[in-house]
Amino acid sequence: MSTFEAVVTRISTIEPIPNADAIEVAVVGEYRSVVRRGTFTPGSLAVYIPEAAVVPDLLLKAMGLEGMLAGSKKNRVKAIKLRGCLSQGLLYPVDHGTNSTGPFITIPTEDGVGTLFPVVEGQDVTADLEITKWEPPVPTHMSGEVYAAGQLLTVAFDVENYKKYPDILQAGEIVIITEKLHGTFCGLGIVPEAHSRPEHIMNRMVVFSKGLGADGLCFKDVDANANNIYVKTLRTLGIFDQLLKFENVDYPVFILGEVFGRGIQDLEYGLPPAFRVFACVRGFRGQQTYASWADVEQIAETLGVTTVPVL
Repeated sequence: MSTFEAVVTRISTIEPIPNADAIEVAVVGEYRSVVRRGTFTPGSLAVYIPEAAVVPDLLLKAMGLEGMLAGSKKNRVKAIKLRGCLSQGLLYPVDHGTNSTGPFITIPTEDGVGTLFPVVEGQDVTADLEITKWEPPVPTHMSGEVYAAGQLLTVAFDVENYKKYPDILQAGEIVIITEKLHGTFCGLGIVPEAHSRPEHIMNRMVVFSKGLGADGLCFKDVDANANNIYVKTLRTLGIFDQLLKFENVDYPVFILGEVFGRGIQDLEYGLPPAFRVFACVRGFRGQQTYASWADVEQIAETLGVTTVPVL
């Protein structure tokens, strides 16, 4: 699962930018951030503020970046190119202090003085700096009436950027790489009989988008959701009926996939709304396990649906 966080990170290298006197590139992990020249040194600590972060005004002012970021309020971090170099995120300085005090950051305050806040490498300071994650608005056809199914009966799914963990894959390791279809994440699951509710689809099934699933919310089985792209597509394809093949379960079985096609994203593939599976998850939240790709293919075949393309 992807974790949104602003973390105290060590800078590995500083690289020059050709024909640029005022800026250079600081590298943290596999991320590269364009910074003012001389602000950071190799081996020093900094807070890495990732893409999609919404930065509060006081912090922007302290960084000298007021009115310079993305979004309507010019406060959202977005990857950009400066002098031909890709910059992925911002770096906020950490003062290394003395042997007696240790490293700290300055949290900006209204009076301009700031509060000194001790930190250590690897510390998450997202909340301390009042940084939040930007969430794009939900299009009308992807919204709908929801209810609290509970986090036990949903999946919190996201994928970390490989650049955050560049050593995660080892030489010789066998992996399956699948295509990311240009659509929208759709999770559905069948829950044990003991957890049946009238709000569930057909009393036993839960349907959620990525954001809803993380919060334990699902779409209701009501007429108002008849044109909801998730519910409508799955119902049109008969997937709810097929999922009843797993009705005798002691734990939830979730199918994670992509809804894509006409009217969903700008790339429509020349298809009506369709669904492809890329993962299967078993169990209640906190004890969930992902199925092997061989099992994913078998489950997809049982449901009469197709997996996403394997590259």
